[in-house]
Amino acid sequence: MTAEWQDEPVCLATWSPEWAARAERWLDELDIVLATWRSGGREHVGSTSVPGLMAKPIVDLLVGVRRIEGLEAADAPLARAGWHHVPIPSPHQEVRRHYVRAEHGRRAGHLHLVVPGQATWSTFLEFRERLREDPALVRAYGRTKAELAVVHHNERLRYTDSKAGFIEDALRGGARGAAPIPLPFANFWRSSASWRVRWALLHKRVAFTSISVDLGAGAQHDPEHRRRNPIGHVPAIEIAPGRWLGESMAILEWLEDSFPDPPLFPSDPWGKARVRQLCETINAGVQPLQNLAVLERAAPDQVGRVAWARHFVTRGLTAYEELLGAFESEGRGAFSWGDRLSAADLFLVPQVAAARRWGVDLEPLPRVRAVDEAARATPHAEAAHLHGP
Repeated sequence: MTAEWQDEPVCLATWSPEWAARAERWLDELDIVLATWRSGGREHVGSTSVPGLMAKPIVDLLVGVRRIEGLEAADAPLARAGWHHVPIPSPHQEVRRHYVRAEHGRRAGHLHLVVPGQATWSTFLEFRERLREDPALVRAYGRTKAELAVVHHNERLRYTDSKAGFIEDALRGGARGAAPIPLPFANFWRSSASWRVRWALLHKRVAFTSISVDLGAGAQHDPEHRRRNPIGHVPAIEIAPGRWLGESMAILEWLEDSFPDPPLFPSDPWGKARVRQLCETINAGVQPLQNLAVLERAAPDQVGRVAWARHFVTRGLTAYEELLGAFESEGRGAFSWGDRLSAADLFLVPQVAAARRWGVDLEPLPRVRAVDEAARATPHAEAAHLHGP
């Protein structure tokens, strides 16, 4: 067996129903391979067994056996079926025997042979059931996993060990619905980019601590903020100690990957691409052209700056209106895409607010106005919009 998979980095993925199908297929195969040693149940466990929970795409299987002693006799038939014995540290080796299945040079499955009724067996099943029963616990565990995956990206064993405290607390009932540690969030109340990320954080129920960066006072140029984001933009968010992520689109996509429920992007590739297109129509085609740094270069006085901003905001929102019209044949609903809030709406609403500040005529944009109204009526929309320091 190659060692290619042994030191692979920790990479989390959005939950997939394919993991459950794969688990059932492999368990059926193992019923035959392990017929001589089997006793008790066989279960799909671990993070891949919990719908909605992000996980390493490695399916964990728990299979009951009569005894651990003498199980080395199962190594050869399991190896022929693709499962290879990997010793685990004492004292765990006395209560379970561990196997790994690798595909395309990466771990694809873990097999745990355990005597039913032992503490290890009960722990696997009890933690799975607690997660399945408690969406708040799933969110808290997902947040913990996302943070640890960043900190221990290249240290798989340390990543696994670092989750132990959460699991123990959950089994005692202490982590059920527990509030996670808030993410430090550097932002400015009038920044439309900050607004859209603040909205995403609230929508996904991700706790955060606000750090004000006063753009009007030039705080974006302070060395402390430049360490968060070298270009000085807001927002920026600290996803793990010392790891700051800047730029609103990057932050929203990280949030979507790390906290997939509730989603802000469609699951199908075409819908996801369309939402990104709408986001970038605002993010790249409108919002930067009204920023203070651009306006100061564009015109020497306020009259010229207002004319500049109105021109580019009108151009961009007119394009957005045309896109909304084109999407009607693709099933567009009350929102920018479909019948629920998406990342595109989080980009559009702050831009419409900015358009009103610039005195842009929105009357020729009925679809934009309708989407803006629908999005503002959703939960968290008002809380995301700050009105001043």
